[in-house]
Amino acid sequence: MSTEATQGTPQRIELTEAQVQMAHKQLRSECNALAQKIAEFEQERNEHSLVLEAMEPMDSNRKCFRMVGGVLVERTVGEVRPAVAENRAKMEGVIKTMQEQLKKKEQELIYFLSQFGNRSMKDETADEVKQAGKQSAPKSTGVLV
Repeated sequence: MSTEATQGTPQRIELTEAQVQMAHKQLRSECNALAQKIAEFEQERNEHSLVLEAMEPMDSNRKCFRMVGGVLVERTVGEVRPAVAENRAKMEGVIKTMQEQLKKKEQELIYFLSQFGNRSMKDETADEVKQAGKQSAPKSTGVLV
């Protein structure tokens, strides 16, 4: 064994151009898929927040309906409000976990490009990573007058 291998320093693996392109494409698609899932969960979380805001002024004994497993069930606001708040909190945890996974995957992609990528591939991927980050950021819908 060499001293580099025993010290944990990563060794450069020789790959063909086609293998590099396939691996790059795979990493990039994984990053895009994670960013898309994060955006979906953020939309769900925002919908839960809107429901909670709408239920806030309501009496706890008021009748409301909730979709559970594709079945519409009748409950009271007092029963539904904590369940919706709990679901929103769980979604926030999932979003945070997925954002951490996305950061790790982006770091992996950057490392991969530093090892194998050519300049045009690095520029293309850097632009895509920036776009994915912008897509997952909440958008402002304010109106300027």
